[in-house]
Amino acid sequence: MTIPVFASSPAYRVAVAELPLATRTADRAAGAVVVLEGRAGWWDAATAAIEDGAVAIVATEPVAPPVEVLEALRRVPVIVDRARLREDVVADVRRAAVVPRVLSALSQAPACTHALRDAVGWLRVLAGGPLRVGGSRRPGDPALLEPADGDGPLAALTSVEGPGMPDLMRVTAVAERRVEVEASRTRIVVSLADGAGVLIQPSRFESASRLALRRAIAALDDGGEPADLADLIHDATLARALAASRGA
Repeated sequence: MTIPVFASSPAYRVAVAELPLATRTADRAAGAVVVLEGRAGWWDAATAAIEDGAVAIVATEPVAPPVEVLEALRRVPVIVDRARLREDVVADVRRAAVVPRVLSALSQAPACTHALRDAVGWLRVLAGGPLRVGGSRRPGDPALLEPADGDGPLAALTSVEGPGMPDLMRVTAVAERRVEVEASRTRIVVSLADGAGVLIQPSRFESASRLALRRAIAALDDGGEPADLADLIHDATLARALAASRGA
């Protein structure tokens, strides 16, 4: 049985065509996976789609939704498409099974984008769990993040935004091997280094839209609730706090 997909995005229409045994194009939300651009207020469109019978939501590069709408959104699986933080690459990194002693990140962006939020997300992945803002800092100093349960290393995060800056982040975890993630909107490179040398993990060539649709279908099949929304809110909340402290 194929799953209907209601999407106006050309990338997602291509993804539907690439998954002919699993998906088909739909012209309404009822019974379909609904794809939404993640601009502010996308949660209102998502809630309306769920009321109309949508079975899952995919939000692309979304703004974090307010807490008061989460209950309505969680009635169906919600998949978050974040180009810098692809779930398949996250799974590859987690399989490296590194327990870091040192964590650091550099986020660069030409303007206010989701780069800082996604750098926080990668630190969360490499730390193995939720984070919180560490101590106070002077303007210009790196931000410090620590595990929410207090057990683990501090993470130093430097964020630079301004005209001419590349849209790029680099996140590093150091343990018995070093894991480095370099990510932009178009590419993620993961390298593992130890005494034997440096291994560059194979690139993922599947489009982010195709991956997101496959994850939505998998969530419908297994009946689970993806962690995407909780992770998005965690990362966005910390990013806002860091941006506010930087401007203080």
